[in-house]
Amino acid sequence: IMMDTKDLKNTKYMDVPVFSGYEKDMFDEIDRFLGMSAKYSPKGVRRTKVLSFIGGLVSAAVFFYGAAFTEKKFCPIVAGILFLLTGFSMLFFYGNKAFPAMIRLHRILEEDGVDRVYDDMKRSVKINGTSVYLGDDYIFDCSGDLFRINEVKNVFIYEFGGTRTGSIKTYYACVEFNDSSRLLVKRLTGLTEEKRIQQFIDIKALFEEKCRTLR
Repeated sequence: IMMDTKDLKNTKYMDVPVFSGYEKDMFDEIDRFLGMSAKYSPKGVRRTKVLSFIGGLVSAAVFFYGAAFTEKKFCPIVAGILFLLTGFSMLFFYGNKAFPAMIRLHRILEEDGVDRVYDDMKRSVKINGTSVYLGDDYIFDCSGDLFRINEVKNVFIYEFGGTRTGSIKTYYACVEFNDSSRLLVKRLTGLTEEKRIQQFIDIKALFEEKCRTLR
């Protein structure tokens, strides 16, 4: 996600926006719908830090323990070290800068107004099998993000995995925006390529219906 470095360091964007009066009631509902406070508030960040650190320690312990019972110790030891480093890095560095999703939320609410976002949220329709809702003006991701529909640049199939490590290749319907940020809308499932492509076509059609730039 491409963001200005000044924005990432701006403490204004570290906290959930604060409103008063009727705007507060509308924003509180938007916040609950998107799950922003649960994910990006100081309490949410601390929870993610702790859980990630514990997960890293447990995973590292499993690999170190396994290394004691195998002749090829190098791979499990390296894996354990990587999990350990990941846990410590999450503990010390996660949340030290503003999240791009929070920057985007602040800007949209400041520039468009809480009432416009709220009204569109009430009209939004869920994309089946996803956490994403489509309104007339916005894309609501209930895992903690908000986008403008008129900033959609492209909808494409994103491939993940399938490298030399032998991991299984997975496919997602992905939306790219003008600021180079991306939203993985849905994993494309199905035993055949034709079924996955049809799923993608159906999802892309939903965005084409709303977004003029894709027509």
